[in-house]
Amino acid sequence: FVWTLPDFKQLVKTHRVCSSIRSPLFWLSDRTWVIHLYPNGSQPCDDGFLSVFIEEITEDVFTEQSPSTKREIIHALFNLSLHGEGGTYSSSFKGHSPFSSQAESGWHRFACTHEAVQEYSNSLGHLVLTCTLNILS
Repeated sequence: FVWTLPDFKQLVKTHRVCSSIRSPLFWLSDRTWVIHLYPNGSQPCDDGFLSVFIEEITEDVFTEQSPSTKREIIHALFNLSLHGEGGTYSSSFKGHSPFSSQAESGWHRFACTHEAVQEYSNSLGHLVLTCTLNILS
């Protein structure tokens, strides 16, 4: 999945700590996902860093039903990369379900926000994130 965030420098200016941007829904490994990106950190102690989390979207979200207690447990390896003029920055995260916005399903301090703006934004100021996922079990 490739997600391009236009004018990332402006997004950093307009989003405070704990304020997130949601990616469009995407499908990897026959599952529906969304990425939550916090340009200035997901918590006050993460100010100055990009926080990035992945969430699995289940049918429960679409039907507004309570979550099933018999959901399949999955183990997955996520790789998230930033691509820009300054090169590529990449990190991997190994986790298991449930993957939710409340769970520790990602990085509180994925990259320094200043570096993302200066080195990983492309010549148009866009930040490009690539997410790959491998189901391990």
